[in-house]
Amino acid sequence: MDAQTTAERTGIGLTVTRLLDEHGPMGVALQSLVIEPREGRAGP
Repeated sequence: MDAQTTAERTGIGLTVTRLLDEHGPMGVALQSLVIEPREGRAGP
């Protein structure tokens, strides 16, 4: 498994995961993300 996550300043993100077995690539999984600060935590 090999994953990469990207995040935009707008709070939208995407994780792309490549699924592998002993023969090589066998699939891809995509997950959309909503990114926001946690309550009670100050942002940068």
